[in-house]
Amino acid sequence: SQSKIQETFGFANYLTKVKNSASVRKGVDAIMDVRNQVPERFRKFVDPGFKQAFGKISAARKANGDNELANYIDGLIK
Repeated sequence: SQSKIQETFGFANYLTKVKNSASVRKGVDAIMDVRNQVPERFRKFVDPGFKQAFGKISAARKANGDNELANYIDGLIK
């Protein structure tokens, strides 16, 4: 539902502030689970938001020196 997706983007914002890499990875994987529940025909509408959210999380991880997790996040949605 639209509200679930909006909540997911709020959660992604929260993840930009989390310091623990394992927690961030779990959160990112949970976000991907939500994204994967979106029917294929609607993904073109929601994927830009997910990409933007993942971009913010990735940038925050890079700023913390965690390039490995940042690269993982960058590879989730092409």
